[in-house]
Amino acid sequence: MSAYDKIARLYDPWSASVTEDVAFYVDLGRRAGRVLELGVGTGRIAVPTAASGAAVVGVDASAGMLAVAREHAALAGVELDRKALADLAVKQPETFAVIAGQAKDALGKQQQVAA
Repeated sequence: MSAYDKIARLYDPWSASVTEDVAFYVDLGRRAGRVLELGVGTGRIAVPTAASGAAVVGVDASAGMLAVAREHAALAGVELDRKALADLAVKQPETFAVIAGQAKDALGKQQQVAA
């Protein structure tokens, strides 16, 4: 169980004012055409990026966050997968990868645990 599972339903209302980075990621993703978002959370970046026309795959270790993301992602066509970031194998190396927000911190913790 991820620590984010307990706060998954609270995350979107809590982060509703955090929008200053969304346009940046959406623009990069739209230009890249294919995006892999590591630590997709509730889809705050992935959903608008997919709506811009990019093919988006979102990965997260939290079942709770992915449950919320699935509700948002269905209409935008985001593909979601539950995995620990350290276990991820990128099948298409030309994919533009995004690690927004606190997801990079989780990757560091997983690498420390594996070491």
